[in-house]
Formats: sequence, C-alpha cells, structure tokens
Amino acid sequence: MDFSNMIQSINDNRLVYEEILRTRTLDENQRIRIVVTNQKLAELWEKYKRTAVHFKREQREYPYGIISITALKITSFAGEEKIGPLSEKDLGVIENFAELNALWQEAFDIPDRFDSTGSGVYRFRDSLWVERMQQAEAATESFLKEQNLESLNGLWLERTEIK
Repeated sequence: MDFSNMIQSINDNRLVYEEILRTRTLDENQRIRIVVTNQKLAELWEKYKRTAVHFKREQREYPYGIISITALKITSFAGEEKIGPLSEKDLGVIENFAELNALWQEAFDIPDRFDSTGSGVYRFRDSLWVERMQQAEAATESFLKEQNLESLNGLWLERTEIK
C-alpha cells in the first residue's frame, strides 16, 4: 500500500497553513494549493477506506470516512474565502485547520522535516495502515467534539441558538 501521495498531501497542507499564518494573508496560489491537496486527500482517503472495507480490514460497511468529508469542507472554505489579508476570525479558522492537519500528521507519524523518499509505504498484509487511518479518524472526531462542532463548517459559519 503506497500512502505516499496522501502523506504528501498532509505535509503540503502543513506548509501552506504555516505560510498563511506567517503572512496573515491568502493569495490565489495558496487557495489553489489548499483546494487541490484537500481534494486529493479526500479522494485518496475514500480509495483506502474502500480497500479496507472490501478486504474486511475495516468493520464499517461504507467506505466513506470523516477525513474525506472534512477535507472537502476545507476545500469549500478555501474556494469561498477572499484573497488578501485575513480577518482574525479567518486566521482562527486556518489555525484550526493547521491543528487538525497536525493531528493527521501525528497519526501517520509524519516528521516535521518531511522527506518523501520511502515515506508512506505500508505492507498490505500488515494492519498498520488501517490502524493509522483509524487513529486519524478518531483524532478528527475528538477535535470536532472539543470544538463543540458536528462538522467543520461550524468553524466559519455563524451559528444561532433557538432560545
């Protein structure tokens, strides 16, 4: 199982979030990078989930996971965000994306000094690749719960309560 493209996407996200937080602005190139890497991440996640389900490495009956949905929500945010200096609220959203991405990085044991050579290759017969995916999903669910969110949209959508 070659996870290198997925791991590369997670690392690319880390780099672009760091850049945005450092400059406090979003440019067109950064927007495109976020959209492309997260679309790729969502597609790869579904591919590996389907593989795990098909070969009975995953107990769930459906191949979709919270990571693919979350990655697509990030593409939605980036696609709608205006280019230029970011508000404090939008910077907070990017900080949350970076925090979530760091959880994925940790689940897949991706070092900060990432070198793509040899990274992300797992043996199919070993269960480590499924365990890593489950760790990333559990971390995502915990992150959302800590933020009191049902989905990532709550980070940037105005919420109202019925009183």
